[in-house]
Amino acid sequence: MAFLEARNVVKRFGGLVAVAGVSFDLEQGRIVGLIGPNGAGKTTLFHLIAGTFPCDQGTIRFCGRDITRTKPYHVCRAGIARTFQITRPFDKMTCYENVVGGLIGRNGFTGESHKGRREVEELLKFVGLWEFMNTEARHLNLIHKKLLEIARALATRPKLILLDEVLGGLNTGEILKALDLIRAIRDQFGVTILWIEHVMGALMQVAEKLLVLDGGRLLCQGQPQDVVNDSRVIEAYLGETDD
Repeated sequence: MAFLEARNVVKRFGGLVAVAGVSFDLEQGRIVGLIGPNGAGKTTLFHLIAGTFPCDQGTIRFCGRDITRTKPYHVCRAGIARTFQITRPFDKMTCYENVVGGLIGRNGFTGESHKGRREVEELLKFVGLWEFMNTEARHLNLIHKKLLEIARALATRPKLILLDEVLGGLNTGEILKALDLIRAIRDQFGVTILWIEHVMGALMQVAEKLLVLDGGRLLCQGQPQDVVNDSRVIEAYLGETDD
């Protein structure tokens, strides 16, 4: 039984087929990259897994359970959390309060218990936001907002986290710190990671497998070095072939 299993998943928006019969298995404990050109269907696939959009066809199973048409909050409680390419913090709430939101979604925590407060504080320390605990999210810079999204997602105690371009807009030093954090999410929390990213050099350092979407279809999948040397991927995403 696969940890996450997608079979012939389809999503249409009118006459546009954004995801066209995608099938793949995701193994538990892996860091897997999801790549492809803009408009390939990557974020739409995330929406389908997270329950934001319903599938028009196909099935998605998580830990043996069919979640194809499950509401997003039930998907979250089943163990799937996500971040967004465009960060979506609660701007007028502090970092502490934003992370509390993740706990509330999980089990009704109100922020008053000693155990709950300690968990929020530990997550803020883990992502490097301890000093911003009482800072409203609207005052954070881009990297700190991305870190806050990760902390809030981890507060739900996920088994799987969907990361959507967490490196976008970061400088080299910030990217290296983010890669260490991504490794730690898997190694310290035991969370499986499915990660959309365009910074290929960074992705190649961390990902153990790559899935490639093009035009809503799964073009190929496999070991990162094999995938980036595949002529189909080079032509569709990385650059033109010499032929």
